[in-house]
Amino acid sequence: MRRVAHLVGLLCVLAFVVMLVGCGSRNGVLEGPTLRAAGNPPANKIAFHNPGAGADRSRAEIFTMDGDGSGAVQLTAGKSQGGNTRPTWRPDGTKLCFVSSRPNSLGIGHLYVMNPDGSGQARLLTNDTGFEDMPDWSPDGTRVAYSWSATGVPSRLHIQDLATGVEADLHPVPGLVDSSPAWCPSGTMIVLRCSSQGNPASGLYVVQADGSGASRILPGEDLYAPSWSPLGGQIAYSKGGDIYVIPVDPATGAPTGPGTNVTNSSATYDDWPSWSSDGAWLVFESMAQTPKATTWRICRVSVSGGASTALGNGFDPDWCPVP
Repeated sequence: MRRVAHLVGLLCVLAFVVMLVGCGSRNGVLEGPTLRAAGNPPANKIAFHNPGAGADRSRAEIFTMDGDGSGAVQLTAGKSQGGNTRPTWRPDGTKLCFVSSRPNSLGIGHLYVMNPDGSGQARLLTNDTGFEDMPDWSPDGTRVAYSWSATGVPSRLHIQDLATGVEADLHPVPGLVDSSPAWCPSGTMIVLRCSSQGNPASGLYVVQADGSGASRILPGEDLYAPSWSPLGGQIAYSKGGDIYVIPVDPATGAPTGPGTNVTNSSATYDDWPSWSSDGAWLVFESMAQTPKATTWRICRVSVSGGASTALGNGFDPDWCPVP
């Protein structure tokens, strides 16, 4: 499944806004503090979460920032809201769906929605008693796919129809744990991680929107966070601490060539890619370790590869599809 966010040190909003610390480059060396010129990536907002003091995930908060890392705004706040993570944009940019463990959720992660300015926060699925995680909006904004689990029940693919309230409980590959669903641009297919330790059937799978027709596109347990490109011809994912992009048939999701490592850094652990609206860039979370600290940063890289640019500290970035 998409990796549970790792611990970080003491971070604050001011440090996030002003810090432009480098990420791993292709030669595995941490870049310096100067923001590297890398063309003209979209200025669309990026949503992400940032843990509070002491790296307590139960106090994580959700922020947005501009595409260049400036203009950070905190959207959730306060002990009454618990931990807030995994933000994902509605495709029209009018809403954010996220996971919160706020007390009125009984300490269990549930899906919530809010406006882009943080107002209007409300629980999405009011009758669900399980653990909801890793949401992704359908392209038309009418459904949300997510991973669902409960005590004694491993994670499964669920899809909620927001108009009817009907919740589909899907389990595409028996014997494997479902997580990290991501819609294709047409809304007809979903790519997700289906895996179980030691199971040779583990890998990234493409399924129809009703959960049928599961087809493995990449084998292996060490594959995480698949994300479909805006035009449907590529899927980004993480493997072994690097971000890869593989070309696929937009109609079937079947690979049409090998995956390409676009971060290729031995100095950082990179995960959770999200596409820019033009399909030319990716943002991702990147862990850098020193003898004194472990720091997770939001970074940006061209899909064609090259040096990465740090935008600030945080996890789980999601790039808004619209300006």
